[in-house]
Amino acid sequence: MFRSLFLFDVTFWLYLAAVGLYFSYLVASKKALRPAYAGHPASS
Repeated sequence: MFRSLFLFDVTFWLYLAAVGLYFSYLVASKKALRPAYAGHPASS
């Protein structure tokens, strides 16, 4: 019983860490999330 709860705890905290890293990546790359004007590439 204790081992299954420990594994649940570990996977839960790893999942939360992954979600936090994902959202921080989205915030850090906010520049790339801007929509491009019609007919123009997003890189310029």
